[in-house]
Amino acid sequence: MVNNNIIPDINVGESLKKWLKIHNITRQQFADAMGIYTSKVSRLLSNPTIDTEELYNISKVLQVNFFELFWSDTVIDEFGNTLQSIHIGQNIEKQLKATDMTQAKLAELIGVQRTEIVRLIKKQSIDSGRLTAISRALNHNFFLDFYGDIEGVATDWAVKAGYYMGKYNKLLLEYEDVNRQLLDSRTEADKLKQEVAKLKSEINDLREENSKLKSAS
Repeated sequence: MVNNNIIPDINVGESLKKWLKIHNITRQQFADAMGIYTSKVSRLLSNPTIDTEELYNISKVLQVNFFELFWSDTVIDEFGNTLQSIHIGQNIEKQLKATDMTQAKLAELIGVQRTEIVRLIKKQSIDSGRLTAISRALNHNFFLDFYGDIEGVATDWAVKAGYYMGKYNKLLLEYEDVNRQLLDSRTEADKLKQEVAKLKSEINDLREENSKLKSAS
């Protein structure tokens, strides 16, 4: 049975775009830092999924572990921001063995042929959308495999600082969303106030007109 709650639905391109905007980083600056053309940056930011190796490289260059996007709020405080390179295919194969699930069953759950699973477990990287589906099928968030434990790995101040900076960046994104919602709510409230005032004025006009009619009769 597929567990859709094991991992959130993430639009990687939109999340990267939001992060760049908050940190006032232009597409050209991002392209220069990554050593790629701006046309490729545009493709990255418009794509909802991304290859894990590419996300690893972006995280390394910008010094932010973007695999955190795929964390749930219940585990985010339990792990560090340490970025580590892994062979995702080997990790998937280990999880298959640990859960006694056959390649054929996994293929059935994610809607592909068994030959595709054979190919995937040989790959070092994988598309984030496909990895999301596999994570749900195996009830294991493979995006966490790109992290190290803050208690066991973060032995110097720079790594620990990176961990807390990652948490800060996530909170900043959430703050921006909440602030935007508040502004929208205030705008809606102002509109409602204007409508109420208009209705009150119309009611008063009707009362005056009614009083004049009664006086005339």
